[in-house]
Amino acid sequence: MSPTGSGTSLITEPDRQHTTTVAGARVRWMSWGETSLPPVVFVHGGAAHAWWWSWTVPQLADRFHVIALDLTGHGDSDHRPDYTFHLWAQEVLTVAAVAGGGRPPVLVGHSMGGLVTALAAAVADVPLDGLVVIESPLGPVAQSATRDSDALLAREKRYPSVEVAVSRFRPVPPQEDNLDWAVRFIAERSVRDRGDGWGWKYDQRMFSHHPADRPDELLATLALVRCRLAVINAGRSAVVDDDAHRRFLAAAVDRQADHGPMTVRRIEDGGHHLMFDRPAELLAEIERVLEAWRA
Repeated sequence: MSPTGSGTSLITEPDRQHTTTVAGARVRWMSWGETSLPPVVFVHGGAAHAWWWSWTVPQLADRFHVIALDLTGHGDSDHRPDYTFHLWAQEVLTVAAVAGGGRPPVLVGHSMGGLVTALAAAVADVPLDGLVVIESPLGPVAQSATRDSDALLAREKRYPSVEVAVSRFRPVPPQEDNLDWAVRFIAERSVRDRGDGWGWKYDQRMFSHHPADRPDELLATLALVRCRLAVINAGRSAVVDDDAHRRFLAAAVDRQADHGPMTVRRIEDGGHHLMFDRPAELLAEIERVLEAWRA
């Protein structure tokens, strides 16, 4: 592994980059660490991509085989005519099987990726070692914060140059205290020539025409998960408010013993995109969960 970029010593180039075909579409994924180590699969949020994890999770590669993928419609994976959460869940489980060599993986998802990994864990017909859900919305897409963000992401945008596009990049929903170098690094990897100008890599149609099978109630999906479970939220989140966090805590108390334990943590001074404003704290919480499970 080799760090890249001036002032960005935490960013780590992947050891390997691969493409796996799932239901006729190419899914790009990258990994760090020895393939013989326990696999941990990281899934980005809506409109994001695998590089969003590149200055946090590679630091786990001395103990785990760390994998991050681009869901279809995101990053460098193919676009599809239509998207479903069940198909995204299939992509996660397929990459986990290919990359993990048959070993039960831990799935980790941020925001929309938490909905995808929760569904994957609920429908998986193979054993999983655990599930970590980070800052994922509890309620339906009609929730105001989700609705406003999706309306912004659905807009088609074109810019005359890469530099102009990069200068306009902002995490959605917006938040304070972002690390400037991290935002720029991701912006540079989020743009492509769309033919009529430079635009974002993600497929805007996902946000103007939502997949019909989007889970409307995350806790109902988590109730179907039969493996160890952890939830990490942010104290200054625009997506998971105080009431939602209390509902996660109550669900942890009520969770049936035969479903596996559920841990709920919170990074009080962080925003929704914890990798942009509190990456060290995010990594520490993920490490705490994984090491407790490994012990």
